[in-house]
Amino acid sequence: MLFRSELTLSLACARKLSAVAEADRTAGMRWADLAAAGPSEVRERLLCLFGQLDPTGELTSRDVLDRCEVPPAAICRLIDVLGGADLSHLGTAADFVLERLARAQGKMGAEYGFVGSRTSALLARLAAARDGEVLYDPACGIAAALVQAVSEGGQPARVIGHDVNNRVLKMARQRTVLQVVDAECMQTDVPREDLDPALMADVIIAEPPFGLRLDTPTSLTDRRFRFGPPPRASADTAWLQHVIAH
Repeated sequence: MLFRSELTLSLACARKLSAVAEADRTAGMRWADLAAAGPSEVRERLLCLFGQLDPTGELTSRDVLDRCEVPPAAICRLIDVLGGADLSHLGTAADFVLERLARAQGKMGAEYGFVGSRTSALLARLAAARDGEVLYDPACGIAAALVQAVSEGGQPARVIGHDVNNRVLKMARQRTVLQVVDAECMQTDVPREDLDPALMADVIIAEPPFGLRLDTPTSLTDRRFRFGPPPRASADTAWLQHVIAH
């Protein structure tokens, strides 16, 4: 399911980037060229478009085509659907696909969150109801709660998300671009390190993976753990103290 989600988001980002390039008259290959491709040539054209629009691979995943078990004909249908979506609704269209994928294989979304999660929706509504300049999620996953908090009316000046999984963080960045949410999504292993000790947030939301072991001992000088270092058997108190410290 993760691979299919990555493919959906990569295609949606390519659609948006293509529209920007065409508007700036810098486009070489266009989305229309991709939409005209048949199943036998769609992969080659898709790789070409990804490379042209996003050379660094920040918003598209070229390797996902090798890992994703989606038939070329299904990719063509997805391209057709995204091509027909209004650009202002592109993020909503992509999220609809992600939610359907998550519901089809619900347990797969437990590790990194999923669109349509009731817990994320509750956290988002609570965050949107609180005034604050800085909104922070130390276990943001695909930024489900962060993006929804802004869509629910939250207006933070700064949105920050941390997560340990780089692939999932890339999906978070893709979603924030599609939903027009200015967010800083950075990789870090929160229980083991404090990426930004000076960070102070007005509102913090978190649905961390409780029950994890701390495989490496925490530093006794870590300023976050003023209530005592968390036991190696469980990182739960590390998450709580991290939130309190920030």
